Amino acid sequence: MKLLYAFAAFVLGLSGQTLAPPLAGTLLDAEGRIALLHGVMGNLLPPEFAVVPIEIQDEVILCGAFGRSGGVLKTASHLVLLNNQLSVVSIQSAPDGKALFSFSSDGTPAWVLYIEEAELMNISSGASTTIRGVVALGPSSSSSVQLLSRIGQQLWAGTVSAPAQIAIPGSDPAAFFQLGWLSTTPSGLIWSPAGSTAPTREIPVPEPVQSIQMTASDTVSINGRWLLNARFQLLEIPGMRRKAPKPEAHP
Repeated sequence: MKLLYAFAAFVLGLSGQTLAPPLAGTLLDAEGRIALLHGVMGNLLPPEFAVVPIEIQDEVILCGAFGRSGGVLKTASHLVLLNNQLSVVSIQSAPDGKALFSFSSDGTPAWVLYIEEAELMNISSGASTTIRGVVALGPSSSSSVQLLSRIGQQLWAGTVSAPAQIAIPGSDPAAFFQLGWLSTTPSGLIWSPAGSTAPTREIPVPEPVQSIQMTASDTVSINGRWLLNARFQLLEIPGMRRKAPKPEAHP
């Protein structure tokens, strides 16, 4: 890999150009830092950390997601929309707690679910409805959004009006990825196609899955330490800290 970059840098150097590895994804890490992940051919470079927008530098960022045309962050009291340059597009008041996000076909944030309030809101219009049991949001348009809900012990893919349409294996955390649903299993992840007869795909993960975060239109982060790309390759992100294990309970 180093030889590849060295050769590319040599070639570009002859033409006076600067080597700029493609952006593989943008990650909000466990400390609320925005990490830019660059890489090529299934390999990642150590992350570069972007400056948090000045408008929210005094706030704690609880969660976020990033798509092809920008990103969205949730603080304790605000929903913050970002463009591709990570500049603030808009800030609006929001209830406390974490949220789930959905992106439209052009890669912009379209819907948000405030988890504690069970409030599903269209970001553009502000129209909202109450819906419980949702663990992930899928593709959306201006008028509708696909949902993954937990009903009892079973995950179901559906919509607001019909949440239990297709049974999905696994548990949450979960996310929509590559035209299907990613859900959690004891050995890692399982991908299930949305609305097709394609077979499911099991994806081993070296540690228990605690979180799945959308980092681009074709990548997601697992536990803030791994990046799953469009070829279903699980790549370790260099330099990202391993989460401290939870303390064991003692009688």
